Amino acid sequence: MTGRASSTVLELEQRLRQLTLLQEAVRKVNSTLDLDQLLSEIVVDLAEAFGCNRTCLLLLNEAGSELEIIAIHGFDTVQKGDRFKRGKEGMVGHVSVTGEPMYAPDVRCNQFYFNCEPSTLSEVAIPLYCKQRLIGVMDAQSPQLAGFSPEQLQLLTAFADSIASAIENARLFRAERLQKERILNEQDEARMIQSALLPLSHPSLPGYKIEGNCVQVRAVGGDWYDYVPIDDHRVGIVLGDVCGKGMAAALLMSATRSIVRRNIAGGCSPSDVLRGVNASLRADFPPGRFVTLIYAVLDAGRHTVTFANAGHLPPVVRRGADCSCVSTDSGLPLGIFDSDFSESQVQMDRGCSIVFYTDGIVETTDAAGNEYGLSRLSRALAMDSPSARGLTDDVIHYSRGQSLADDATVVLIHRSADGVSR
Repeated sequence: MTGRASSTVLELEQRLRQLTLLQEAVRKVNSTLDLDQLLSEIVVDLAEAFGCNRTCLLLLNEAGSELEIIAIHGFDTVQKGDRFKRGKEGMVGHVSVTGEPMYAPDVRCNQFYFNCEPSTLSEVAIPLYCKQRLIGVMDAQSPQLAGFSPEQLQLLTAFADSIASAIENARLFRAERLQKERILNEQDEARMIQSALLPLSHPSLPGYKIEGNCVQVRAVGGDWYDYVPIDDHRVGIVLGDVCGKGMAAALLMSATRSIVRRNIAGGCSPSDVLRGVNASLRADFPPGRFVTLIYAVLDAGRHTVTFANAGHLPPVVRRGADCSCVSTDSGLPLGIFDSDFSESQVQMDRGCSIVFYTDGIVETTDAAGNEYGLSRLSRALAMDSPSARGLTDDVIHYSRGQSLADDATVVLIHRSADGVSR
């Protein structure tokens, strides 16, 4: 083989190696969204592929006034994080202004060259564009004169496009991830606040068990229940469901809870409490939002539960083996229209139970799409020792692993058969 033929073979082998290394680099570009890891590997791959001893990537800062080194390989006098003024420092600074690639086969003859590495004899700076917007510069330096052939410059220019696209994708991914993390953090905080608004303990009245349980489908929602002591033998019990889901519903729930408590503190009857709450919500609630709510007063001295209902599902009462719903004559959801609120009263005989619940209980479906319904709630309530947790567990079991469509909340009042508190 002649010397010229041997040289041609070596050139072809070198170009094939460069193409192979660049192909591998492009694969990395398209397979990872970890920007720091990606760019650190890219500058090493560039140096290996083109036999140059120094490579770096620089990105414009948010103000667009400076270039910052975000990945670097082989430099002694500059490092990651160093900044360069656009148009004032080196070839990269000039390219970031003109937006055109610049090649200096002999840096000693280039007026823009910034002498930071004495062994550098040739340098190429290529702008990084994404959607016709300049985002940075790719720089490669060689210790040889004319260290980059025309074919290599073409490959570098093509590769710069892939790098710019990868950087932008990684930035978008990072921004989306940070946004999701921020939302999750806010939801965690809201969930903690909302959980703190639910009762920490259940009321204790002689001969009665009073307890509630809330199964939340999302981090935050609109279901809540509350107990408000009135005197030694009476307690106010609230169960509500704010229209909507998520943060908005949780905020409205918190506001409604405060308004309800303020009206209960006035010592009014259940119907008067709902009228007062409705007047406040109509003045303050945003359009299209409303609350369904039951407010009940358990009188352990008279053994009665008196309640008013604002568009909520009617409670279920169990006496012995019989279960039935108890309705009120009037009461629209709160926050929409002016409304009258009538009252109903349940006599709590020994062994009697009454359960208040949200629609997430009865509208839960099994795998076939069949709703849990009032009949199953009645059967669960008719068990020997009903409990709020037992009722919600029965609903979850019925769903057979299906996600609940809505928050599911119950409040149970049970008078023991022997008159002893449990």
